[in-house]
Amino acid sequence: MSKPMSGAQKRKKKIEQKLKDAKLPKLDSFLKNTVESTSENPTITTSVFEIPHENSEKNNVIDICQNMNNTDDCDILLSKNMTIICTKQYPTDIANYIQNSVLRHLSVEDKQFIVEHGPCRPSGPFSRNAVGRCFDESFYYTVSKAGLRISRSWLCYSPELHKCYCQPCWLFGDNNIKHQEWIRGFNDWAHTSRGIERHEKSIPHKMACMAFYSFQNHNTVNENQEKQIRDEANYWKLVLDRIIATTLTLATEDIPFRGHRENNETESKGKFLAIIELLGKYDPVLTELLQRPKGTIKYLSPAIQNEIITALGDKVKYDILLEIRKAPFFSYISDSTQDISKIDQQSHIFRYVNVMYDKENKPVDIVIHESFIGFEIMEGQTSSEMEQQLYNNFEKNKIDIKKLRGIGFDGAANMSGVYSGLQARIKHTQPLALYVHCAAHNLNLVINDSVKNITEIQNFYEKLECLYSYFANSIKRWAHLKSVSSVSVSLKRLCTTRWSSRNDCLKALSLLYVDILKLLAYISLMGRNKDEKSKASGLQNYFQKFDVILIIVIESKILNSLQIVSLLLQKSDIDLLKAFELLQTALNKIKEMRNKFEEVFEEAKQIAISWGVEPTFTKIRKTKTTKFFDELSNDERLHDAEQYFKTQIYYRTLDIIIKQLEHRFNGMNQVIKLFSSILPINICSMNENELKHLTTSLVNNYEHDLTIDLVNQIIQFKRSFENQISKLNSVHDLAKFIIVDNYLIAASFPDLCTACFLFLTIPVTVATAERSFSKLKIIKNYLRSTMSQIRLSSLAIISIEKKIAKEINTSDIISTLANKKSRRMF
Repeated sequence: MSKPMSGAQKRKKKIEQKLKDAKLPKLDSFLKNTVESTSENPTITTSVFEIPHENSEKNNVIDICQNMNNTDDCDILLSKNMTIICTKQYPTDIANYIQNSVLRHLSVEDKQFIVEHGPCRPSGPFSRNAVGRCFDESFYYTVSKAGLRISRSWLCYSPELHKCYCQPCWLFGDNNIKHQEWIRGFNDWAHTSRGIERHEKSIPHKMACMAFYSFQNHNTVNENQEKQIRDEANYWKLVLDRIIATTLTLATEDIPFRGHRENNETESKGKFLAIIELLGKYDPVLTELLQRPKGTIKYLSPAIQNEIITALGDKVKYDILLEIRKAPFFSYISDSTQDISKIDQQSHIFRYVNVMYDKENKPVDIVIHESFIGFEIMEGQTSSEMEQQLYNNFEKNKIDIKKLRGIGFDGAANMSGVYSGLQARIKHTQPLALYVHCAAHNLNLVINDSVKNITEIQNFYEKLECLYSYFANSIKRWAHLKSVSSVSVSLKRLCTTRWSSRNDCLKALSLLYVDILKLLAYISLMGRNKDEKSKASGLQNYFQKFDVILIIVIESKILNSLQIVSLLLQKSDIDLLKAFELLQTALNKIKEMRNKFEEVFEEAKQIAISWGVEPTFTKIRKTKTTKFFDELSNDERLHDAEQYFKTQIYYRTLDIIIKQLEHRFNGMNQVIKLFSSILPINICSMNENELKHLTTSLVNNYEHDLTIDLVNQIIQFKRSFENQISKLNSVHDLAKFIIVDNYLIAASFPDLCTACFLFLTIPVTVATAERSFSKLKIIKNYLRSTMSQIRLSSLAIISIEKKIAKEINTSDIISTLANKKSRRMF
């Protein structure tokens, strides 16, 4: 027995084997593993290789490619060479594939090109040598003894080299054959016939011809492998098409993906796998996928889910950012909230305006967008930290801050501070960015101020919350109220931050008022314990007063007037003019109410009678006060209950609301005045001198966006379309009238169109950001609290911008993932 090798010997042998393997040709250089000879020739067991032809490290194209930084550079060089070759008269001439007198290595693509374009066989005349001999066209054929004329398809002639050569041997010949001249070129015209006959009878030539036919019939190893890859890619495209459709459906509908245990054996496998299995019962593609053995790739893992969700989210975000970059201006809207994981999430919203075109490139509409591009973790709470984070976000998304024309935040000090708030810092960088305090937040603050400054109104809402808690904290009492109620309405919880909360509470109380009082009376007599009876009696005594009914009527009228405005303000396509008109209408209604106390009093009186409450005020106990010598008689306190309610509650409530509406929306009023020259109503009503003055002021504020020619454009527009302008109600209508309805003349009023776009871009509220928080709470709930930030942001983008998500072309995503997957199989 031989002695076992030592460890050093084994390592040395392993290194030698690796070096030997490295010298072997690659798989794609093989065309046929073995060639069986005919009965006339001995059996040949040899491999047919591509001929590398005299390597030259400095000049060979392959060596040049290997010295490049990456394969892309090599591909570019070869692509340029092929482009030059294709322009020549004979693209398959062997001379086209010589680099510095050396035949370069041919790739599979080169061979396919040469085979598909046919041999180089010019018909002459042919160049003669020094003794007058040359190639003849008759050499292209051979004639048998019986006179049969047979073509020598292998024989080619290079008009550039003035040599003939064998195309199969050039493409697929053995490097060790003796007749190398039939690869590099044959020009011994004195012995041409003998040389041709000797070569075509040689075994290497026959082997090369067999390899040529095999390659031509697509039976090579590479072709079979590529066909298998294509089949795999097509299959995975079908699979991914279904997986992406399922992912889109779940993401757009805010449905969770994951289960407790994600495998086929458990019942709690999650909704994603459940839907795939359901579709697999009716779809053969998914049926085959699910029947694959355990451990094989199926593209159903959580990692693949995240990959697809991220790809879809990035595609939607890319499309939105593309529209933002194309828009002439944009505004930035932002707000933040804390998620279930106690992480401060910042919502990024961009408002912009674009023109929609039909297939014929004709404008059909002007659309105001407020688009969501994702959540981001707040890195700090100070304005300086938020400013830096904002600029980083702009840079990352390639958004030009020079186009920023509006900022929309809520009333937080670090966001809206005049001197060091975020809006002040942004305006320092971009002075043209107008800050607009959220109109919806402002309106809610108006209501809150009217409540907290009047004791009776504040006590009323506190008692209303106590009433809700009294019934909601007991399942039995809540069920009892539901059973005796004549309407399918339940009491609502009061939330001071939710804009419609107070109105919802009052509506529910009005509808359930009689049932509530009856039930409170019953509980105060038949309650289970003293505490329950006492609370019921206290609530009953309070709510059956006429004062309370009058407060319900007054607050309902006020909130109904403001509720309509609040709902319309939350629309994403509302502009400043429409918002201002709505607020002005609400203000006028409140002012009218101030003179209608008697009507309100009579209405409350009728309601009280119908509810079984005596319509009399609670008597005010006369307090004994010390009277000083200089005190006037009219300084006495009011002792009449009706007069007290009228002056101290009714008038004060309305006066606070009127004052707050005028004060809090003064900034919006200033912006409207700045753009007053492009408002349709002003264009019609003002004379030309007034329009010139207002337009000049607008141009001076936006000298980077507008020219002084805007003055002439507005006057000319008024003279041309005065009758039509009177029918327009908003700046949006004006822009649509010019750009869509009369698109042929839009080029005559470029500055007017720009001013309209500028006005429509300025934000009104941050309601879109608030709505994104609703999605945040649905997507990242207590069961999904460990979700990654990338997945959260991508799911939110897909859900909020579902219209864009459903319209994206997923073929690129499918092709990329399918090709990546199919390559893993080899």
